[in-house]
Amino acid sequence: MKNIFGILCSVIFLLPVFANAGDIASNSPSHYSLVANFLENTISTYSYSPSDGQLRHEGIVATDSNPRSVIVDPKGQFAYVTSSSISMFAIDATTGLLTPLGTVAAGEGASSAIIDPSGKFFYVANSASNDISVYSINNKTGALTSIGTVATEEGPYSIAITPSGKYCYVANYNSESISSYSINAKTGALTPSATLKSGGGT
Repeated sequence: MKNIFGILCSVIFLLPVFANAGDIASNSPSHYSLVANFLENTISTYSYSPSDGQLRHEGIVATDSNPRSVIVDPKGQFAYVTSSSISMFAIDATTGLLTPLGTVAAGEGASSAIIDPSGKFFYVANSASNDISVYSINNKTGALTSIGTVATEEGPYSIAITPSGKYCYVANYNSESISSYSINAKTGALTPSATLKSGGGT
């Protein structure tokens, strides 16, 4: 996910303001960004100019309650939103607008999400159930299929994957730690490898 929040801050006074915009994702193959509006239960689409970064509001679509994170697959075909469920959307390559594809069950407190660089697997940190949900992605339809969950420390709130796609890291808010995992390239399964205290601890 490419975060262009700095651009959004510089021109936000020119744009429609929605309640508690909480996350933003850029559609790299096109020139569109998606914003999760936490209190309005919607996702906004903005087009942006590659030359000067100016944003223009293009449309809005409903999600389930309190969307926290929005992420786009590497090919820019599908978007996924974490809320009380995981909402799936197809992205129109011309307009950037979203078409709902349905939902799948989410873990408790689904928050941060990420797709591995291959675009085959989708991971969600569940801050209330203290685990990570793992899904496979159908590259033709965008549909998610649950693979299972893997335990974390308390309060997993943010998740990242290395550019190689080999390793996954989770920041655990309540336990003040970082959990690391290796990723099975064929199945997407996570294998715990270490946990370190955050803030310079060991």
